Amino acid sequence: MSLALTATAPRVVIDLTLDEPPATPLSPAASPTSRAVIVPVKHHGPVLLSDGPPAKKRRVEIGDMEKSPELKSWDIAVQTVKTLFKSSPLLQKGDLGDIVLSNQVVADFEDRAAPVVQQLAAQPRYRQVKPKLELTPSMPLAHLPAQPVPIPSRPLLLPSPPTLPLPAAQSQRCPRPRPPADLDTTTSSQIPRPRAPLRQRLHRAAKLDENTPAGDRWTFLKAKPYLDSKTRGEIARGIKARIPLPTNGAGLSVPYHVDFSPREVAQMVEIVEKTFCMYGIPKTKAGLVRILNQLPVVTVPNVIGDSISGRTRGDVWNFLSDLRSNTLCSGSPRVLSLEKTNLQGRAPNRRVNRVPALLLARETEGNAGFGRMRNYENFQNQFKVCHEDELQVIAEFTNCAGDISAMSWLPGDKVMCGTTAHSDAHNQQYNKPGNLLLYSTKRGVLQALPDHRIPRPAVDKGENSTEAMRQSQDPWLYSSVVATDYDKATGRAFTSSFDRTVKVWDLSGDSMVVTATWPHQGNVNFVAAAKDGSGRVATAADVPTAAIRVYTVDADNVQDSPYHTVSCTRNDAAGSDKWAYVPATMHWGRAPGTQHLLAIGYSPRSFTHDDADIPEDKFHSGEIFLWDAARRCQVPVLTMTTANVFEIIWHPWLPRFVVATSPSGLLVEAGTRTNIHLFQLDGERDDGAYSEVQKLDCPASDVNELTIMPNSLLHAYITAGCTDGRIYVWDTAQGDRPIHVLKHGYPLDDFTCDREKEDTGVKFTAWGSTADRFYTGSSDGVVKVWNVRRRHRPLIGNLLEAPGPISCGAFSPDLSKLAIGDATGRVFLLSIDKRDALEEHFVKLPGTNRRIRRPQPFTPHPEPPPPPPPPSSTGGSTGSTGSTGSTSPGRGGTTRETPSIAQYSRERFLLSRQLSLHPNPTIGAVQGPKYPLTGLYCLAAHASCSPDDPLLPEYERMQRSTRDASLGQRPRRIRRLKDAAARLDPAAADEDARRHAANASADLDLDAIPADVMQDLVRSGAQLSLDGDEGWHFDYDESPSWLASDV
Repeated sequence: MSLALTATAPRVVIDLTLDEPPATPLSPAASPTSRAVIVPVKHHGPVLLSDGPPAKKRRVEIGDMEKSPELKSWDIAVQTVKTLFKSSPLLQKGDLGDIVLSNQVVADFEDRAAPVVQQLAAQPRYRQVKPKLELTPSMPLAHLPAQPVPIPSRPLLLPSPPTLPLPAAQSQRCPRPRPPADLDTTTSSQIPRPRAPLRQRLHRAAKLDENTPAGDRWTFLKAKPYLDSKTRGEIARGIKARIPLPTNGAGLSVPYHVDFSPREVAQMVEIVEKTFCMYGIPKTKAGLVRILNQLPVVTVPNVIGDSISGRTRGDVWNFLSDLRSNTLCSGSPRVLSLEKTNLQGRAPNRRVNRVPALLLARETEGNAGFGRMRNYENFQNQFKVCHEDELQVIAEFTNCAGDISAMSWLPGDKVMCGTTAHSDAHNQQYNKPGNLLLYSTKRGVLQALPDHRIPRPAVDKGENSTEAMRQSQDPWLYSSVVATDYDKATGRAFTSSFDRTVKVWDLSGDSMVVTATWPHQGNVNFVAAAKDGSGRVATAADVPTAAIRVYTVDADNVQDSPYHTVSCTRNDAAGSDKWAYVPATMHWGRAPGTQHLLAIGYSPRSFTHDDADIPEDKFHSGEIFLWDAARRCQVPVLTMTTANVFEIIWHPWLPRFVVATSPSGLLVEAGTRTNIHLFQLDGERDDGAYSEVQKLDCPASDVNELTIMPNSLLHAYITAGCTDGRIYVWDTAQGDRPIHVLKHGYPLDDFTCDREKEDTGVKFTAWGSTADRFYTGSSDGVVKVWNVRRRHRPLIGNLLEAPGPISCGAFSPDLSKLAIGDATGRVFLLSIDKRDALEEHFVKLPGTNRRIRRPQPFTPHPEPPPPPPPPSSTGGSTGSTGSTGSTSPGRGGTTRETPSIAQYSRERFLLSRQLSLHPNPTIGAVQGPKYPLTGLYCLAAHASCSPDDPLLPEYERMQRSTRDASLGQRPRRIRRLKDAAARLDPAAADEDARRHAANASADLDLDAIPADVMQDLVRSGAQLSLDGDEGWHFDYDESPSWLASDV
């Protein structure tokens, strides 16, 4: 067997590294303190320029490159073995595989190998040659280090230098750099360790951040304030006053407290040492305590001043005060900051991302609620909440008659709205249609209805008392509609108004038709239909006796439906014509077995709208009255029945009701101004009496709205929306104290003294599909969404911001739509389905692709015919005696005989000689002999504001008599009218007549309009003035006499 030593073929590699200059090879004998300088190496390969992409790498062979010292040693060993075997007699013995070398032969080889190795090492091809390093012109000097980089004494892990692509014909090769001998290059630590998990890295970062001084973490702060411990505690307990936060584009938090770092403490000690030559004091907080014990407290802050960057003298004083009182924060320095929470911006993203997470958790874990969610989740509730959070405005209507006061949803996604109206004697001129409206979501139209109206009454005094004002105003006065309801069993709707009527409506298609009108003796404040299908309807009016009527609707004769009355059992106001107990609230039962019960709350009311008419000891009195409409008898309520009642609400499935009253009883806790009573059917009595089971204390003075949401079989959430802009929330299972006090903002309409008496407060409260969503609207014009199940931060966000105070709201029966009304006459419609928004309500901004929704006006109803004229008086009253009247076409095409304004003025002023006509028609009417009877004087121009007293000097000198007496009477040139017929030139007269005829022919002749054209104009709603009062006139402006000139 023969031994053949052959060289292996060179391996082919592809170099993908960048052209970086290799490090200078280190000598094996380099000491740990030796320094290496990294310089670029000149080569003939492509050079990476700074302003271009890296050069393309070329394929090179290892055999063409200079070998490393390890490979040269291996070559020397191979060549030595070859030389020894050539001169050995073993080659003549045959196959080397059968040869076994003895110890003597091995020792002989070792003795002969040493000189052979020395000879081969001395040959040039096995010698290590150091390359000459020189800079290339193409290399930027920026790569050169400013100073030599020292090699640390501890072992380092040096990365392998990159392979340089050199041409094959290059004679001068750069050897591969070799690490120093004292460095451990064979350890397995050269392999990079796997990266730590995210949680471990965050934990390390947190530990590093805790050890980092506060000044280092907040070095970008120009000012680092320091607050004393007392102020920090007040901020932590709750900010009571508004704090103006500076606005910044990045939305960063605003730091209000930064602890002193150890570096700043040492700096303060150094300043004191240099100032007072106090040496040997440790530069710590303990050293500062020693300084404060030796120097006055005021001296140290004055000496330090503003020497520390970002700190003021006040900051140093606060820090030293905490240091002396031993109230410094223990542990690492902290930075406390304030930031504005943007719940509105985070809510949509959280809602969108939550639905897929809930779906995945339900599919993988089932309905258990744990597992992937990592907390208990009720999937049914959470899906309802996510669905309900899609509520958004789809329509907005404006210009209604007044505040939206009542809302009721009807079948077919229609909502009926009632508004207040200006009907008092001093503001009738602002009365207008739009007091009752019907909205259809399918059509997107808010249609006004004209039925709740009365003939405009005569006013005895004020600006509305003149006949001129009556002639210029609508003959109808639209009344406030304050209550609406719908009976699902009978399909009828009901409305009550201040016109002293209750109207019954039949729903036909997209409109409503009045089928009956029930008159009352006073303003009807409430109307409510029983939900048991019996057809009972209760009404409440402002009358002292028989204020409650319970109708049983007769389907064959709705107008004459029978009713029975209910009166308050208290007789405290008997015989008084100034005040009485009137119904303040009224509700039918909701739970099975209670739907025939009518709960009524009575409160004292003054008929003159002056609370001073009510006796002081009766101001907080009233009655809780429970009426059984089926048996027509009173149901006993055992306790707390004589307090002033604000609101009543029934439990949805238990025989319970909740009443808000004024404080009652002998023991009233401090701060309690109203009580919320829970009454329940007393099972121990056979007469069906209700007794109190729980009483809740409320600090508000008046309650607008009550709601109840059961949270278990026996307990529920109870809320009270009050006039102070707060909503108090109780959990009956957690005692008598509120678990939440939900606050709204400052009211839009300012108040002068007491907000609870002057402001409307919270007027809308409603629950969503679950107890996780609670909606409120207040006088700040905002509808807010809450989650009362949260212990902290129950606010979800703002659902709607209206231009006026929120006055009313109602959810649709399926809770998919919400109607909101405000005090400016606006109606907002919200829906969870974006497809409910109509394209007709959107407009495209010019020059952009943006589309916005514009508020729409309501659709007015056709103008009703005028009321029949009152019977004409034949007596001697001023303004009617001797009047022949005038016949003119009235509204709706009917004719009526009423005196014109000219006749009224003639009879009122001229015939009574209060005014007289000047002989010159250009002057007109002037004061007559009996002008003082008019009382039309500028009282501010007279002394003591009395027309009998003389004028004040500044007005007296402007009188004509005074001017004539002082300056002398000047001749007054009176302007006279020119009579065209009196002109002597016949040609000029003919020309004027011809021109007059041409101008008259160009005027609109209403009689010449064809009948079919007139009918088309009337049908299209054109406003035509066919009574001759077009109003084409100008007000006469009398000029001063000294400015008059002849014409």
